Amino acid sequence: MRKKVLPVCLICLLFLSAIMTANAASLPFTDVAEDSWYYDAVSYVYENDLFYGTTDTTFTPDGSMTRGMLVTVLYRLEGNPETAAGNSFSDVDPGEYYAQPISWASSNGIVNGMGNDMFYPGNNTTREQIAAILFRYANWKGYDTSERADLSAYEDRELISDFALEALSWANAKGILTGNSEVTLNPCGLATRAEVAAMLMRFEQTQPQGAPADSIVTGGVVYTIGMTRAELLAAAGEPEEQLPAFDGSVWYVYGTDTYANLCLAGVANDTVVALCASGTGFSYQGLQMGDTDLTLSQDPEFIDVSLLTDSNDQNILHTVLLEDEFYYGGSRYTQETLAGESKVNFHLVNAFRQYHGKRLLGWSEGAAEAARLHSQDMADQNYFSHDSLDGTDPWTRLERQGVNGCAENIGAGYQNGADVHDGWINSSGHRRNMLSESARTLGVGAGYNSNSNYGRYYTQDYCF
Repeated sequence: MRKKVLPVCLICLLFLSAIMTANAASLPFTDVAEDSWYYDAVSYVYENDLFYGTTDTTFTPDGSMTRGMLVTVLYRLEGNPETAAGNSFSDVDPGEYYAQPISWASSNGIVNGMGNDMFYPGNNTTREQIAAILFRYANWKGYDTSERADLSAYEDRELISDFALEALSWANAKGILTGNSEVTLNPCGLATRAEVAAMLMRFEQTQPQGAPADSIVTGGVVYTIGMTRAELLAAAGEPEEQLPAFDGSVWYVYGTDTYANLCLAGVANDTVVALCASGTGFSYQGLQMGDTDLTLSQDPEFIDVSLLTDSNDQNILHTVLLEDEFYYGGSRYTQETLAGESKVNFHLVNAFRQYHGKRLLGWSEGAAEAARLHSQDMADQNYFSHDSLDGTDPWTRLERQGVNGCAENIGAGYQNGADVHDGWINSSGHRRNMLSESARTLGVGAGYNSNSNYGRYYTQDYCF
């Protein structure tokens, strides 16, 4: 892994997954016998903090599993990721233990409601519902879900709901959900806590642990260095935006709907030469946003890996950047690339805010123009300050563009929009502005002059 070495840079602000295993230690539950079929599964979920007992000494293996409980278990399996507050379901009390897990699962397409804005978190979960949720979760993780089983031998196959047919075929093929007998699948039967424990253990045992060394997985898509542009479009679809970069590549931007699965794929010569991911949904070799143990299981050949961390928050991982060592496109500083890197920075800010449960910011053209003009003025006149050399302050510059500002960050010398993003995160004051509760919109602008002290200059303007 390449250690990130920053150039001499300036920043200034204005006020303001490891493999789970079951532990062989004895369980505290008097109702889980060591010779029971579910003993290993209960050990697995208990030792990995996925399930708790119904009391200190009972697990209640034959008890039911509600929809709220199931989503909470998956949320724990994912490492309790931070997610934006709020739910679209009218029957999910924000004070309940399952509120944040349901918000996370719903925003990532892992669970659906049951109509009329209702989730019914207290309803018991059927076997086919569990299969469907695990199937969506596996797709979201980017796992291979192509395997299918022939269910024709089960006499009750006609009872399988249309929404669950594909998921049950997959789960049965993987051995995650087996029949109650040789001829019954019992798709509509309620799943017990022991059965769910067994399904989760089998699910984890049959899935890959982490992404390949040259790939990032997010939103059910595997993004890979070296994949062709056609392969990228086939896997992820048309990008939401295309942003020219300083190095001659073009960032194909994905995941800006919620920013949980933000991924930027740098394309040059019809090939993916760089990947940049942030938000709660990405995984790189099992690493996710918020992790502190950044040990890689593989050292990828011919790929520079930058794991960007937040020194103001226990050095947690906030962004992963992969770059093809063989690609060199030079340095191109044009109005298009300056605007492109500015928009990259904007998207990374929103992913950072998404992780911390903050409101997503809209893009302000007025603030972006004020930021661009100030950055270019600093570059052309070779100074570094919030106030222009003629004495104009940030608020006056923003008012000229028809917007009201609440905070400003500036930076100089950083290589690109992702680089200055990392610099601002690692300065407590700038980071505070990035997570501002008052801000509603953001505009970012960059400037360049080869004769200035720092070459590249950046401004962020946060607005009410």
